[in-house]
Amino acid sequence: MRSMMSQMISPSGRVLETHPVPASNPTNCCFGGPGRSTLYVTSTDGHFFKAETDRVGWAIYP
Repeated sequence: MRSMMSQMISPSGRVLETHPVPASNPTNCCFGGPGRSTLYVTSTDGHFFKAETDRVGWAIYP
């Protein structure tokens, strides 16, 4: 199995952070936890990963 990366990219296209995801097919990501600074990633093989970040995710409401 190869490892993929999750990157946080600024609106100008600059890579702000890179986090390894030890899965070959990551499928989705979101932010959560206290202050929305934890990155959560799922994969097609049913794994779930989390990484602490220096960024804050947006709260999106319908």
